[in-house]
Amino acid sequence: MNKQLILILVATLTCSTVHAVPIAVLNAGFEDAASVSAPTLVPSWTDGPGSTFGATVLTPNSGLQPFEGNNLLTFQVANRILQQNLGQSLQADTRYTASVEVGAVRNVAGWGTLEILAGGNVLASETLLVNKTLETGINYSDWTTLNVTFDADSSNPFIGQELSLRLYRKNGNFSAAFDAVSLNANPMGVAEPQTGVLMLGGLLLLLRAARKRN
Repeated sequence: MNKQLILILVATLTCSTVHAVPIAVLNAGFEDAASVSAPTLVPSWTDGPGSTFGATVLTPNSGLQPFEGNNLLTFQVANRILQQNLGQSLQADTRYTASVEVGAVRNVAGWGTLEILAGGNVLASETLLVNKTLETGINYSDWTTLNVTFDADSSNPFIGQELSLRLYRKNGNFSAAFDAVSLNANPMGVAEPQTGVLMLGGLLLLLRAARKRN
């Protein structure tokens, strides 16, 4: 009885140590700035379908400070779409969670969209509207996190195709600022760390009770 419980404890502890795996996003914080000769080009990112020029990597300014690091990305025109192919394929039974910080610039609100794609096909998309706030006559905006989640099961037709992330400005009447892009992959059906700790505690109590009976 005790040996069986020990084996269960070891298996539970192993499951509880599984964490989400980050997928590398190049120039995720836009610290690699666009060059003076090509200010609309963003290193490591390419234009998506139907994109128009107008993205700019900015250093800190009095209107909006970066969420992290020294730079942020703004879209100065509508219909600017930036995309990055990630060199990783869509895996079955995996939950993908992408995030980006969205802010507002100039005299209008920020309206940004983040998408997860596989093989150029949109798997999940979310849009966030961030209202600007005014302080001493200068435009400021608190950054707000935009999250996108997609669960890929074994029947998904795009399993094995390359993953991509896409950023774009939703509407011509709004601005958009982005910073700190990320993507994580987490195998589904694996116990979260908190769940594993609870199970481990319960099994330890069972083991103690079994020892007392013996």
